Amino acid sequence: MSMWINKRLGETGENTHIQYPFLILGSENIYIEDGVNIGVGCTIFTTRANIYIGKNTFSGPNLTMMSGDHAFIAGEYMLNISKHKLKNMQDISCYDKDIIIEQDVWIGANVTILKGITVGRGAILAAGSVIVKNVPPYAIFGGSPARLIKFKWGVDEILVHEEFLFTNSEERMDRNEVLKLLKI
Repeated sequence: MSMWINKRLGETGENTHIQYPFLILGSENIYIEDGVNIGVGCTIFTTRANIYIGKNTFSGPNLTMMSGDHAFIAGEYMLNISKHKLKNMQDISCYDKDIIIEQDVWIGANVTILKGITVGRGAILAAGSVIVKNVPPYAIFGGSPARLIKFKWGVDEILVHEEFLFTNSEERMDRNEVLKLLKI
């Protein structure tokens, strides 16, 4: 990653790449862990919320992440709402919410992730998806709006993968948690 963007992000891990060209606004609110690779043409906008991307996550081209919405205030044209008016608002939580991408996530080409979303570890987001609700670990989500297609693996495969990812057993999902996740 270029030194320019590396110095401006809130935090970046080792071996992190954002392929040029990209459009990033609010870079100081973006935190990226080790081994992340964001494909060419990404657009990432965040103002007051944060974006966290876990280690060993990668995306195809044209990923879009928006941690906020444009404000709308009764008695104001949307285009006339100034930054000054927004700064004076007490509660901005309805407009800006963190995006959390956990580790080992595969994000396909042309995916859009909207405010307030958590994508669980090991998930896959299918190309062209619009993510408007939380994605459980190891789920495959796709569509617009995205929905659960299926889980990536069964119980035993998830447990093997969890053991590989997490040497600390406290971070690892146990059999009961996996069964609950898969609703078996």
